[in-house]
Amino acid sequence: MKLAFDIAKFITSKVFKLLLIVVLILAAIQLKKRVQQWYEERAKVESDIVLLNDSLSQFKQKQLDVLELMKANKLKIQEQIDLQESLKKSILQHKENEPLFFLIEDRLKWEAELKILETSLSSSEKLQQNFFSIARQGRKTQAQLKLERDQKMRLLDQKKEELIQYNWYEKHVKKISSTIILIALLVLLAPLINRLFWYSLPGAWVEKRPPYLLDPDGISSEISFSCDSSKQLKIQLNEAEKICVKQNCYNSFDEDLERKNRFLWDPKAWLISYSAEMINMTDFHNPNPQEAQITLVAPKAEDDLCKISLNECHGLILKPGQIIAVKGDVHLSTQWNFFSIHNWLRLVFRHIIFSGTGDIYLYLHGGGDQIKGESLRIKEDHLVGYQTSCPVGLVRNENLWHYLLGKCNLFDYRFKSDKFILMQNQSSPTDNNKTPGERFFDAILGTVGKFLGF
Repeated sequence: MKLAFDIAKFITSKVFKLLLIVVLILAAIQLKKRVQQWYEERAKVESDIVLLNDSLSQFKQKQLDVLELMKANKLKIQEQIDLQESLKKSILQHKENEPLFFLIEDRLKWEAELKILETSLSSSEKLQQNFFSIARQGRKTQAQLKLERDQKMRLLDQKKEELIQYNWYEKHVKKISSTIILIALLVLLAPLINRLFWYSLPGAWVEKRPPYLLDPDGISSEISFSCDSSKQLKIQLNEAEKICVKQNCYNSFDEDLERKNRFLWDPKAWLISYSAEMINMTDFHNPNPQEAQITLVAPKAEDDLCKISLNECHGLILKPGQIIAVKGDVHLSTQWNFFSIHNWLRLVFRHIIFSGTGDIYLYLHGGGDQIKGESLRIKEDHLVGYQTSCPVGLVRNENLWHYLLGKCNLFDYRFKSDKFILMQNQSSPTDNNKTPGERFFDAILGTVGKFLGF
């Protein structure tokens, strides 16, 4: 099962990224081929338009030549008609001057001249028929040229429409490409611009604001703190004492202890209990007069266990996710506040408050300790808890470049108080092997959790 899980993890983290890169490269190659083919098709349309224009010019010249030929042929036909009329008149006049039959020589000469006139008339008629035939052929040729020219014109109009479409696509593709590039630049630079805005305006303004105070009541003696670096805590339970422990956070206990499953640590605050994984806990109760022991362990080897003792505490703000056990009369409550600029800038509107008398056991990443000072700055992810009577201020991170790269938070916490403040040495570990989808949902859920005070 573990092998299958590891293979699936490798596929989702490594092979998926490689496959995505390959797909993007292939898509870019295919897009380049398509663009090149598009330009070739447009060049072919432009070449066809040039050829069609040349062909139309040739057709026009042919039509002019045919028209000139038909005009010349028409003149020749008219000449033959005039010639025939002249010959017919000459024949009629010649027949009127027919010599007497006994004038043999004159008559032979007359007949010879008549035959010449009739032969000339017959030749002129044949030549006229040839010219008529040439005229008919010219009209057919002219009609054929007009038909072909109309076809070429329609094809030319079609090619021009195609060229207009290609030019329209090119114009709008360039405009769309410019828009896409602009949007890509905005998307890429949006985080940088956003961080510069928050660093320069709200960040500079909130530094000058007075610190935020949740509850003025409460003194530092209400809370005591102890830490054990041995990775385990041995707790002694007196008669009738109870302790509620998370699963997998204890390794041994006296057999005389009574155990009972506790689905939610605080049913009234079921959402907090569920979100902080304070579910399916175990209540250990000592019914005997003798002391009984239970040993708590840290969830991870690099974590240290610590104990916070509350003595009629008015309020302590803690990260509930790091609590592993609760002993005594400890109460949980929440308080909302939307009227502080500090809460808006760090997106924390609900505060989870522990109060009462008892002990709270929790783990610290890489160890930690209670700190005090007249002026302290603590990184946001290193702060575990503080007293509700402790004023909280925000100050910008001095390393602007790291903040712009997203490697650190914008604000550090500023404390000027002798109240209880708890810090851990390392920030909460993150899983660097998560897929982009997991990181996306973690970011959303982390923002929602921060809003709710977790």
